[in-house]
Amino acid sequence: MQATITFLLSEQAQRAAMVATGQPVTRKQSITIDVAAEDLQYYPIASDGSITVDLVNGTHIAAHRVNVGPFAGPPSIPDLVRAAIAEEEATKQKKQAERDENLADQLAAVERFMADPAMRVSTGAGYVYIGATRVDRDANEFHPACPRWEEMLPEAVRRNTIDADARKAKETDEQAAKVVKEEKDRAKEVAKTDFIRAWIAEHGTPSQQVRSASDMLCRDEAIRAMADATFARLSSVGTEYTKNLRPHHECTNEECNAEDCQVKYSVEDSVDCLSEGEYYRYAAIETAMPKAEYVLRTRSAVHDCSHSPSCTSGEIHTCLVKQPVGPLVLQREYVL
Repeated sequence: MQATITFLLSEQAQRAAMVATGQPVTRKQSITIDVAAEDLQYYPIASDGSITVDLVNGTHIAAHRVNVGPFAGPPSIPDLVRAAIAEEEATKQKKQAERDENLADQLAAVERFMADPAMRVSTGAGYVYIGATRVDRDANEFHPACPRWEEMLPEAVRRNTIDADARKAKETDEQAAKVVKEEKDRAKEVAKTDFIRAWIAEHGTPSQQVRSASDMLCRDEAIRAMADATFARLSSVGTEYTKNLRPHHECTNEECNAEDCQVKYSVEDSVDCLSEGEYYRYAAIETAMPKAEYVLRTRSAVHDCSHSPSCTSGEIHTCLVKQPVGPLVLQREYVL
């Protein structure tokens, strides 16, 4: 039994053949060989019984993907087929090992989930994630080996339902608390508005009283009038703080006249100490309004430049006085 084999020589083999024969040798070779009966299983046989192997235009022999060269010499078809079969088997074993490892990971993930009530799953199209492990949802060859698979899915749904119900209950509670807070805020606002209207009716100027009765009095004006009356007793013991009384900075560097040299003002609700005069004024404020709340403050002014030591900061101490008046808390700040 003979077979025709067409194959490509490697460039090195082609050169060697040309050197040996002294004649041109083509890369494409076609030879006829005798085939032993025991090797027929490795060859494709045509319907007419002929055997032709084309390794130039084809890649498979008997459904096996083989090495198609180029070759250093005439290839052994049985060796090519056996090598292809061995590679196919190695690939198959590798895939099976990966599937076995994947199965083990899935089984372990399911067991971890069932053992830990705090674990949750995230779902996707055709799979679930338990932690970082993907577990297929649809029935396949893995699941028969996992006796707890049928328990895991309902348990995952149950836990997710509990979480969803808890989130819904929390949202409901938060919404209810928001409604209660809004109602309380509205009630406080109504109380403040009623108190301001009553105060203006008793203590406001005729113009303020008329405008208040017509709901045309600006709230800022009304509160300012109430503050003027509340803090009137401090007019003789303290000076109200305004921007005109902000601390003064000093810089003798001529470059401070440049536009990019600006002053930064800051305030801090604390003081390190008070001078004798400052403490005297603070004590006078406490005596005049003994039921008020007092916040000692440090106001600073710093020139925004790098001319130290010629540039110095300024600092003053003030007292923020807070006095409850009905549902309101009025406040004014005084220089110490």
